[in-house]
Amino acid sequence: MSTQLFHVLPSMTLPHSGVKHKNGTHITSQIIPAFPFMYWPSGKPCEPVNMYLLDIAHEVTGDSLSTYAADLSHLVRYCGENHVSIESLTDADIYALSKQLQGEKKKHNPLERARNDNTVRTILRAAIRFLLWYQKVFMLLLRTPLIGEQDVSPQIIVRRIKNDKSKTRNSQNKYYYTHSAMPTEESREPKRPIANTVIEDILRSIDRQSVLEAQSARFVQRYRNTPALLAAQLEYMRVRRRFMVWMLRRTGLRPSELVEMSIMAHLNILVTLALKIPTKKRRKIKAPIRSFPILLNDATVVHRYLIARTTYCEILQDAGGEPNPGDSFFLTLDGKPIKKSSLEKDFERLTVDAGYKDVQACLSMFRHYAEYRTMPSRLTRACAALEFAESHSA
Repeated sequence: MSTQLFHVLPSMTLPHSGVKHKNGTHITSQIIPAFPFMYWPSGKPCEPVNMYLLDIAHEVTGDSLSTYAADLSHLVRYCGENHVSIESLTDADIYALSKQLQGEKKKHNPLERARNDNTVRTILRAAIRFLLWYQKVFMLLLRTPLIGEQDVSPQIIVRRIKNDKSKTRNSQNKYYYTHSAMPTEESREPKRPIANTVIEDILRSIDRQSVLEAQSARFVQRYRNTPALLAAQLEYMRVRRRFMVWMLRRTGLRPSELVEMSIMAHLNILVTLALKIPTKKRRKIKAPIRSFPILLNDATVVHRYLIARTTYCEILQDAGGEPNPGDSFFLTLDGKPIKKSSLEKDFERLTVDAGYKDVQACLSMFRHYAEYRTMPSRLTRACAALEFAESHSA
């Protein structure tokens, strides 16, 4: 079952409120960088979910909004395929949806579950939050409640639990709701820093996959008339993957920060000796930029990657392609900005090829690696400042 029933619209500006003054009307607008527009399985717009996403858009980032849409896709698909309206949902439907989510297998591995129990719980919690909002906005108080605790005899019975672990200042997040159809929560091992041996194996996998002999005959055949383009693609893929690992290893930045780094901000990296990294943790429309000091030899690595990126775009253009790299650091093979999800999937394929299919190894583990091993200390920052001063001395 495909989980995605939406497509992401580009940045949009919506009027939020208006106030009349003597000199005219002042309109306050809401900017949504990326809005996931939801559809029913029939192809018609799913207006209730779209209204819900618009309503919560000011609280989250564009990436988070797409995550909510992906979670709600399961409920939307269930309702559409079973011809059940949102107002008609009952406990039996929540049980059926939960069973469906737990029973689904991966397309390419029918013996492996598509998602674990914690993911199923996350999806059902997203559905409960949406249904509570839907009831509040659309449903009359006189009719049987759609969802609520047992004492109000609703169609869907949930339990309200105080979130003792919540440190948020938002009072709405001090409580959460559960449903008896939710599977038991799985205990999660604390995420550890990625091991050096794993990193080295992944780097070997990168080099191995970049060799012409490692490509399938069918793939190579597509480039029989443009062998130089194939060689350029394999080389850029190798350089891009290695540089991604290098960046993660030294900075521990998030994948969303990685894909939003600006080329223009690093054209003079050999002079500035600093990486400009957008801080995506804070829920702001435009991520604040933090400066990450580096030494001259590290700045040279960044500079070499920028040259390789420019060279690849030129080769693409000479071969008849239409690269449109924009301001993005990392590009697809077509020369366009790569998405965060694509980088994550690419890294997942590398870890599997390196022999770590059943071992925890993901991009976020680099954050712990950087924190414990390579985060710039005061001494490193002092060295960077000294090197910068020496390079600018007479």
